Amino acid sequence: MLYSIYYDGNVSSINVFDAFSGTPLGAIASLTTGVFSGLAVDGAGNVYVSELSVRPTISVFIDEYAPNATAPNFTYDVPSEIQPLLAVNAAGDLTTVAEVHTFVFYTHGNREPIRSVSGPDFMQSPVVAADGTAWAMPFDLHSRTVTTVAPGATGVATVHLAGRFAPTGGAIALDGRGDLLVMEGPVVTVFDGATGNVRASVPIAGTFDGYWAMELAPDEKHLFVGTRHGTIAIYAWPAGGLPVKTYTIPGAGGFALGYR
Repeated sequence: MLYSIYYDGNVSSINVFDAFSGTPLGAIASLTTGVFSGLAVDGAGNVYVSELSVRPTISVFIDEYAPNATAPNFTYDVPSEIQPLLAVNAAGDLTTVAEVHTFVFYTHGNREPIRSVSGPDFMQSPVVAADGTAWAMPFDLHSRTVTTVAPGATGVATVHLAGRFAPTGGAIALDGRGDLLVMEGPVVTVFDGATGNVRASVPIAGTFDGYWAMELAPDEKHLFVGTRHGTIAIYAWPAGGLPVKTYTIPGAGGFALGYR
């Protein structure tokens, strides 16, 4: 299934779709007293979303929904009033980044974070590997860098991406061996997550207006790309080329994509 956050100006909802057809399957949650953001799905199908509530006071936390649940079964504390973006690995270990300069790490089922690591200001598109290594893109895409945190590390490292063109829209994905997939216009470039060296360049076709999410299917045979206007394009991976399927979902106001 594919999960998407949508905000219509009054109600924020987590909508569910059949991943390959785009058929709507309902919503697992809706909120009128705040907004959802930062969507992620783990290997067991648990859905994680950050929630900003404004009633009765401003508070931020992360909800976990079990598969097919319509109410959260667990809540994680967030040590700030800034709504974070989320990444989760197959085991359900969370990594968050916000528009401040901090990675925050959680182990599955533990309400409080286990550590925080300071990084550069204004990060986006976090991803996290099975071993807990985390990466995030800067908002300044022209820097051609990715910030990374190794398991147990107390500081960050910078990976310089080979090449000369700025990534597009900040959308990145992670494959099973720790390589980063980065959108660079009509090409998805695969970088070694440790060195920044180019492993492959995969052209993709299609006309899009602002990439906001990208994710590999668990079997790594399809790449899902989402745009800010709600177009979802599915590509055979690593073949690329023309999409094998496109469809549109409500997306104006919700910039998160989860596929498991």
